[in-house]
Amino acid sequence: MSLTRPLSWFVTVVILGVAMTLFSHTAASAGLRDVTQTAASPIEDLLHAALSPIADFITNVGSFNDVRRENAKLAADNERLTVQVAQLQEQAAQNSQLGDLSQIERSQPDQRFAEASVVALDPSNLRDQIEIDRGTNDGLRTGMSVLGTGGALVGTVRATMPDKAWVALITDSQSNVNALIAESRALAIVRGSVDRKLSMQFVAEGVDVKVGDTVLTSGLGGAYPSGFLLGHVSAVQGRPVDLFKTVTVEPAARLDSLEHVLVLTNFTPGSPAG
Repeated sequence: MSLTRPLSWFVTVVILGVAMTLFSHTAASAGLRDVTQTAASPIEDLLHAALSPIADFITNVGSFNDVRRENAKLAADNERLTVQVAQLQEQAAQNSQLGDLSQIERSQPDQRFAEASVVALDPSNLRDQIEIDRGTNDGLRTGMSVLGTGGALVGTVRATMPDKAWVALITDSQSNVNALIAESRALAIVRGSVDRKLSMQFVAEGVDVKVGDTVLTSGLGGAYPSGFLLGHVSAVQGRPVDLFKTVTVEPAARLDSLEHVLVLTNFTPGSPAG
């Protein structure tokens, strides 16, 4: 009975395995192995060079994913820290402004003030005014003077409601403030304009006005207490033959970035301060 084909293959493999095992222990096999390795060495080098980048890529796939996750975490941490820094800077700015206003209150113990925050700007281009979060419930009345950081005059309470009020800034086109030039003691009127600029008018031709001079409220007319800082002279126009000079004034307060103000509550037009 002949062996089946699978059995024949199995017997052949076993015989070859035994033969190779016996051959491997002979001296001749060592030389054959050397020859085989020598012949295969260039092929092995070529395969190693070709497959090494692939192996490196496969090895680095896991590392790349780790780096990507780490970068995402660092980006999130950086964004969070950026937000925190911005919040701290804003808080510091707010505290600085409130500290300046508190210092003004302490320096004028005979006056009464109400601190207020700016909550809105007039949306029209016709008026230069702001809305604050204090009103008649806080003792505010129309005509009261409003100060900014540093104690500079910024405007006047124009309209009041129980919990809010509108303040016309000194640059408003309807604003007129009796003023005094500190250096020359010359009197004039500081007016706002439609382009929100501040000018001092009716300065007599013979008065010596210089850029940098300090402009204060004069107190004349009873609309404002005297001595509030308005700004400084930034330009002087007028020929020698002109009866009056026109003087441009740079406001002392930054009216375009007001955030907190003080309302002088114990002075209204026509009443004495104190």
